[in-house]
Amino acid sequence: MNLILQGLDANRADVERIAGLAGSTSIDELSAAVYRCKHANPEARKQVDTECWSVRLDYAFAPEGQALSDFRVLAMDMDSTLITIECIDEIADMQGLKPQVAEIT
Repeated sequence: MNLILQGLDANRADVERIAGLAGSTSIDELSAAVYRCKHANPEARKQVDTECWSVRLDYAFAPEGQALSDFRVLAMDMDSTLITIECIDEIADMQGLKPQVAEIT
């Protein structure tokens, strides 16, 4: 399995520490915020989860050889997951209702 680590605050030291916990044999930097840790042990999921939570990284174990182009549909929460803002707050702000909506959200 490969361990994919991603986050805006990703730094090499955290990635190397987490990859070590998972028993990865090497790390590929796919972009400034995304790393692939090769040959990771998914049985280390609990330790990986704890460490990723503490340094604000998202992670996933993925079969080796699997590429993004292998997928056809991606479903996820958008606000503060795919984008870094809360859309409902921004829409409310455009309508002059941000304080009222912010009290609820």
